[in-house]
Amino acid sequence: MKKKNFKTNDAESVVSVDIGNITSISKSATELVTFESRCIDADEVHEFVNPEIFEIDGKSYVMGQGSFENNLVKHQKDNYIALLYYAIAKVTDSSNINLTIGVPAGQFKKERANIQKLIEDNNCKTIKINGEARVITINNIFVVPEGYGVKIEFFNKSKETTNVLQKGLKTLIIDIGGGTIDIAEFDENDRFANGKSITLGLLDLYKDVRDVIVNEHYYNVDLADVRKYFEGKLVIKNDNFEDDTSFIEPAISKFYLKFINELKGLYPRLEQYNLILCGGGADYTEEYFRESYPHALIVTDITANAKGFRKAGVAKWRQSE
Repeated sequence: MKKKNFKTNDAESVVSVDIGNITSISKSATELVTFESRCIDADEVHEFVNPEIFEIDGKSYVMGQGSFENNLVKHQKDNYIALLYYAIAKVTDSSNINLTIGVPAGQFKKERANIQKLIEDNNCKTIKINGEARVITINNIFVVPEGYGVKIEFFNKSKETTNVLQKGLKTLIIDIGGGTIDIAEFDENDRFANGKSITLGLLDLYKDVRDVIVNEHYYNVDLADVRKYFEGKLVIKNDNFEDDTSFIEPAISKFYLKFINELKGLYPRLEQYNLILCGGGADYTEEYFRESYPHALIVTDITANAKGFRKAGVAKWRQSE
């Protein structure tokens, strides 16, 4: 792919995308969009539903419906390119894009070139949203480790304004995502050093809760409904279930114990690091983690990586806002 240069004031061309197994987020100069990382063929949706139709190279999807596609290597998901272009299309009208995108820190060295090639091979697509068509071309790609965006958004600022993070210490940014817990390691000079991944994520927590609902309360739900139930967006009314939330906290506690045991196996002396807990699971595990590691910084803003990714892209291409 031949790279193109843009004028330094063409900040609208810089778009960041953070694709997860549960949630995807994109950021442009003026827009920030969050949506569920699932889609189905438009033919599978009843005509009376009247959904938003997203079309890419002639194939039509309805976003936000269907099952979550959990893949440890997220850019190998069948719906990855559809999610990517939908994310871009929702935040900018620009046809020429400079893209910053993340790879789990534990996969960064191995998969960085692979995701770069995948996007280069799919760098120009004709898309259509509800009948309005346009061509989007991705001219330049900047691949960064996940966790890097959180560092840009919170790390330096926190070191200067609080006593939570200390200069001269190595830092772990622990991102609890849908399919994995990703750990980005930064050295004492704040440079990215390495990354590791734990094969545990929020989908495992949701599956445990779904099993209780199905097996003990005889009510069939899918993982998308369990997520909505956790977030208070869905009320489940059933003779065997109504108002029974007693199993939620034990499920979170069980999930946390699995997580912390895996984490301490990788890093036995966590108190010697600056710790930043983030991602979709930070909100659920915050109290447990803070009790064990009171020096940790907890970031519950799930859009932090996407915001930081974009700042990294703007700096790379030296484009002013």
